[in-house]
Amino acid sequence: MFKCKVLVPALFLFCQANAETYYVSNNGNNSNNGQTPQNAFKTLQHASDIVTAGDSIIVMAGNYSGFYHTTSGTATQRILFKGQPGAIINAPNGTTSDGINLEGSSFVTVDGFEINGVPRA
Repeated sequence: MFKCKVLVPALFLFCQANAETYYVSNNGNNSNNGQTPQNAFKTLQHASDIVTAGDSIIVMAGNYSGFYHTTSGTATQRILFKGQPGAIINAPNGTTSDGINLEGSSFVTVDGFEINGVPRA
């Protein structure tokens, strides 16, 4: 999310990034806002599709399909995918046969996942 202000008389746009934390859970729903464990998203792909630089995705214990990620963070605002103990990716993402595919993205950290049953991650 960005908060933007037009500063007058300089007439330029100033935007400030607000990092968000999102949650993913097997009990979640992709129509939720994802901002608490009780309102978690259902899929890693949905979380991947909405994040921007500086955001974090906390993934609760459970089995998940992987994700195909194309959004970059920055050197000072990385995107973080953090698997809690028991967060397992055991099926490919919906685009490739990979569990995790960081296609053309940079400044992304993936940590804490167990990967099983996919040819590569």
